[in-house]
Amino acid sequence: MVNITHQTEKSLTPNLLALIKDIGQLAASLQYNVYMVGGSVRDILLNRPTVDIDIVVEGDAIVLTRSLSKSLIGQAKTHPRFGTAKLSTGNMNVDMVSARSETYEKPGALPTIKPGLVKDDLARRDFTINAMAASIAPDSFGELVDCHNGLIDIKSGVIRILHPNSFTDDATRIFRAIRYEQRLGFKIEPDTEALIKRDIAMIDTISGDRLRHELELIFNEELTSTMLKRAGDLGVLRQLHPSLKDNGWLGAKLNEACKQETDYNPTMLFSLLTYNLKEEECKDTLKRLNIAGKNGQIIKEVQKAKKELGALSVPNLSFSRIYRTLENFSNEAIGAIIMAEEPSIARQRLELYIEKLQKIRPIFDGNDLKKMGITTGRKIGSILKQLLNAKLDQKVRTKSDEQKLVKSLVRGDKP
Repeated sequence: MVNITHQTEKSLTPNLLALIKDIGQLAASLQYNVYMVGGSVRDILLNRPTVDIDIVVEGDAIVLTRSLSKSLIGQAKTHPRFGTAKLSTGNMNVDMVSARSETYEKPGALPTIKPGLVKDDLARRDFTINAMAASIAPDSFGELVDCHNGLIDIKSGVIRILHPNSFTDDATRIFRAIRYEQRLGFKIEPDTEALIKRDIAMIDTISGDRLRHELELIFNEELTSTMLKRAGDLGVLRQLHPSLKDNGWLGAKLNEACKQETDYNPTMLFSLLTYNLKEEECKDTLKRLNIAGKNGQIIKEVQKAKKELGALSVPNLSFSRIYRTLENFSNEAIGAIIMAEEPSIARQRLELYIEKLQKIRPIFDGNDLKKMGITTGRKIGSILKQLLNAKLDQKVRTKSDEQKLVKSLVRGDKP
């Protein structure tokens, strides 16, 4: 029996290790068997820092978590319908779940769940490297449960599914295979890759929300570029839309966006994903990924705004003309185009608009015009527009300049 106590002690912080042992002690008093499972065991075996811990309970995870929250002075967030819970104590969080088995009524459907043992829970996992468990019981701490030869595959550096219908049951596993392969520096083994290609059409059985979530997970990875290249090579992107592909440009731009944006901005990233599509292709992709509301509107705006790049490339374009070309587009849409485009005079003018032109305002406003006896809304609007144009083009600089211009406009003079 392989025991990974030493690796566990190296991988976990002292506080987290103590918490795991406390969980094991209390579970034993309830006569529950408890195990660390999945990614936490994988990362321990790979000597990777392990912060997120998943625990499988052969028993009632809800009861155990509530008991733990009392004895450890923590908080328990429970989901009885799913037999899951989250234990929070200090700055540590542990996910708890009752061991279960799963069956899929049809491809792409959420699974039907029944109580089971840890071996049943491991059998429902996606890949062999994620289908291992390590006991945290006091009398068997660190003993590895490896029914699917995950340890061998970790040593070999391969991503392997557990059974031939894995991608049919849940095609989001195709995305996860790509993520794990690139993140860990592994290789999808030949039979698994062949099954990805065989079952690529099963991506169509996945809801737009789940597909969007899988893409967001890729966007959040450090190796977004290589993951998207791999997804393109395997036909994953084409399955989302036949015109969607990555020739290296997309991944590079997404990586650049992730570095520059201080906060995670999915709208920017999906704008880049769809940037090189035609307008109707973009709409189809947004519909497929169920991107609607404000985010969807911004991405559609990008498609419209990029049509103005030709107009923004005209030599000797006035500042007012740049402003009027872009004033009806959101900063988010313009920012996405700036990120997507290579250095050019059009991009310089987009940046000029964002950084300077849109902030310029005349000193005179509607109230000043009313004081001068101009009361018609349309007339006020026309004068303010002409006044702003003059301000943008630096034809007026002071309040006196503006006042002279307004008087001339009232007289009907051309600005």
